[in-house]
Order: sequence, then structure tokens, then C-alpha cells
Amino acid sequence: PSHDNARVVRSFGFYCRAVFHSLLGFSTELLVVCLRQLGLREVDFWAHDFFAFCPSWTLMRNKVSYCDGPSVGSAQCDFCYFGNPRVKHVERMRDFFEIFMVNIVAPSEDTAERFRRMAGLVGYRLNGPRVVRHVRFNSLKMGRREFSGRRPRVAFLGHPVHHKGWSDFIKVFKSPLLSGKVDFYHLGAENTNLGRGLKFIKVNSAISGGLAMVD
Repeated sequence: PSHDNARVVRSFGFYCRAVFHSLLGFSTELLVVCLRQLGLREVDFWAHDFFAFCPSWTLMRNKVSYCDGPSVGSAQCDFCYFGNPRVKHVERMRDFFEIFMVNIVAPSEDTAERFRRMAGLVGYRLNGPRVVRHVRFNSLKMGRREFSGRRPRVAFLGHPVHHKGWSDFIKVFKSPLLSGKVDFYHLGAENTNLGRGLKFIKVNSAISGGLAMVD
């Protein structure tokens, strides 16, 4: 917002709170200007990905294998396409995390621990992370189900991309050891048209709701 817009917002006594799903695609320098105009000193940050630590927001070294977010200048970074730009990237992000109190909210203990560890490696000041899970599982008494009359089923849920495990799923699907012994399914919005042996079930949780995969 401009200085005038920020002044109008404050004059009405509105409560302002900044919540970031990810910093991917944002200029942190511009965000600093906007947030300061609104008088904000802290922001909430949802740990959706790892762009805060590397331009490779999935932490895939050379877009091929997972690197687990090593320290800047490590041997892994030396052999990675993103290693060189990561140096400046981390400097800019560190400035943002120093200027504001950033409250980290993570969807799992695993993500929280990764954020905590990588923040220590690059010198970010964080508040948290606090874990807020997507769902809470309750124990339910279910009736006995018989599976003797059908083959085992293996399904891939979601977008068929490498960093989500699609490549590994395809290796299992094409394994001659499982041919004719396992039924394979893909539940998602994009049909890969792999033909016989893989049944595609169109599911779009954005349209059908958060329980679309369950239903």
C-alpha cells in the first residue's frame, strides 16, 4: 500500500495482521516497506515450502534429488544449479527475518524440525515453529473388512510430479514382479493417461472439498 492508504487503514482503527503462505514470487524488500507502513512488527508465516531457505523451494538438488537443506556453501551447494544464487537469496531472507518477529506455523512435527534446523544453519531468528496439523485423527470403531476376494491396492494421491514421489510410484507400477498381482490407482485432477493397469479417478479437492480424497 501507499503511505496514504496505510494512513487510512490506521485511521479507521482496523486491526492489521500479515499472514504469508509462502514468500515465493515476492520481493522481501517491498514487503518490508508495505509492512512498515502498516505499522506491523510481526508476521505469521505458514511453512508451506522451503523457499525461505533456498530458491529450490522443494530442496531438490538440481531438481533431481532431495538435499535436506545443507548449510550455504556446502559441497552439495557447490554441485547444485541453485547453490550460487542461494547465497544472495539467504542474505535477503535473513534481513526479512531480522526486521520482523516471524511466527512460524508448521503442518507437522517433521516440517517444524526441518525449519528449526535450517534456520539455525543460516542464522534466521524465528518464533516457533508451532505445529498446527491439517487434520486430527480420531480412533473409530470400524467393522471387519474382508480382503481375501481381491488383490492388494496401491494408490498415488495428488499431483503427479517428481518431488511428490510420482517417479517412485511409476517404478513400482512398472515393476514386472507386481504385474497382475496389484491394482494401481491414481487419485487426482490430472490424468497422466498411462493406460491399462493404472486406474485414474478424477478428484479435485479445491472443488469437491477437503474430504474429496476420503469420499
